[in-house]
Amino acid sequence: DYSLLNIRHPSLIALLQTKIEFAKLSKIKFEINVKESVSGISIKSYELIQVVGNIIDNAFDAELASATENKEVTLTIDKLLNSMLIISINNLNSFISSQQTQNIFFQGYSLKENHKGIGLSTVANILKKNKSYVEVESNVEHGTTFYIFIPYTIKGD
Repeated sequence: DYSLLNIRHPSLIALLQTKIEFAKLSKIKFEINVKESVSGISIKSYELIQVVGNIIDNAFDAELASATENKEVTLTIDKLLNSMLIISINNLNSFISSQQTQNIFFQGYSLKENHKGIGLSTVANILKKNKSYVEVESNVEHGTTFYIFIPYTIKGD
C-alpha cells in the first residue's frame, strides 16, 4: 500500500503491515489514512511501536469481542497546526464509559477479563516521558477513539 510509504517511519510501517495481515485473518476491516508523515518526532521507534501497537491490539480485541459482523478499525495519522502529530485509532464496536476512561490508564485496571491492566498504563507512561499524551473519546454511535498527541521537534541545520 503506497499510503504506508508516506509514513516515512520503517518500524511503524512494519508494525502496520503485520496488523493489516492480522486484520485480514480476523475479518476486521482495517483502514489506514496517512495525511502526514511521522518524521520530525523525537519519541524512540521502539516506544512509538509499543504505544501504537498496544492501542491497535486493544481495538482489535474490542472488535473481536463484539457480536456484530461489521468489525472495523481505522488509524489516521495527521497533524495539529505545525506542532503536534496526531495518531488516532478508532474501533467501531465498543463503548467505554466516562467513569472507565478515567481509570483505564492506571496500572492494574483492565476492561478485559484475566488481564493485568499494564498495557495502557505503559502507553501513558511512555507518552508522558516524551512530553506527549493520549486522550480517549467514546460513544455508542461511533465507538472508541484513542488520540495520541506527539510534539514535532524542530531540527536545527
